[in-house]
Amino acid sequence: MSKDEAVRSIADQIRGCFGSVDLKFALHHSDEERAKQIKTLVKKYALTRDEVDRAIRPVFEQWLNTDYGGFNSNVRGPLSDDPNVVAAKVREMVNSVLNYTHR
Repeated sequence: MSKDEAVRSIADQIRGCFGSVDLKFALHHSDEERAKQIKTLVKKYALTRDEVDRAIRPVFEQWLNTDYGGFNSNVRGPLSDDPNVVAAKVREMVNSVLNYTHR
């Protein structure tokens, strides 16, 4: 695997590290296992915080702006109609990943 492939793999896997409704990072055992795999890639390929941020931020933005399921909802859509709420949640999610992968 090349460094670019590792970055793409992280982007492909990152949603699996979060609860699909509660959006908590690595809270559940299966989420934590995926987070460990991502951390291994980050360390193995010496990925910087910026490289990881650039890989995962667009994933979270797309998810929370268009594909969030919400509590007790069969309809997918934005986390909130307020872009500031979405942006704050994206920042929180990115920071949780970066703090985990780079400690």
